[in-house]
Amino acid sequence: MPTLKDYGKKTVTGDLRVNGSVVVIGTLTANGALVTPGDGTLALGKLVHGTDGQIPIANTGGAVAYAALSGDVTMTAAGVVSLAPALVHAVTVTLTNAQIKALRATPVQLVAGPAAGSYLELISCKLLLLAGTNVLTESTANLAVRYTNGSGVQASQTIEMTGFIDQSVNTVTNALPAINTIIATSAASAAPLVLHNEGGGEFAGNAAADATMKVTTVYRVHLTT
Repeated sequence: MPTLKDYGKKTVTGDLRVNGSVVVIGTLTANGALVTPGDGTLALGKLVHGTDGQIPIANTGGAVAYAALSGDVTMTAAGVVSLAPALVHAVTVTLTNAQIKALRATPVQLVAGPAAGSYLELISCKLLLLAGTNVLTESTANLAVRYTNGSGVQASQTIEMTGFIDQSVNTVTNALPAINTIIATSAASAAPLVLHNEGGGEFAGNAAADATMKVTTVYRVHLTT
């Protein structure tokens, strides 16, 4: 029988018979595990398969176990992770130049509406202006986060734009929740949060049309009952 001199990976179909010694770093057990010679602990467990949506979990002294995520965090078979409604969520939306200049007529959705029977609690917003070649301009035009659309109940305090939207360098500001957001649960149920220009006119300027804005919204989901 020929001698295997190459220490690389070999694939053998059928029985492998070796005329000589087989060197193993550790001890191979009957179930295919590798045990270290020093302390007898399991170094490499037998590889097993889980099912859709499960993750591997260490199992001291035995094969790797598999379990699905549960509790406050769940994951689908496609790898989509979901947090329990009462936990704090955050989502970032990037507004194009055209969207910034049309916020009065067309508010931009910051958070998608939850399922019917649930509503969104605004915790905060962080607004980052990515300044363009030339500045944007405004005239008594401030922003606000509202439920549903530009006519919805205001969920945030008014967000001052002077000194923010008209800057020539990247600038950040924040929005806090309204002190008393009073809204009928029927109106809040499944309603999204949107960013609205509540001023008398749209933003202008920035002829190069290259200024954009990133808005990160932190929120919670609650039941209406």
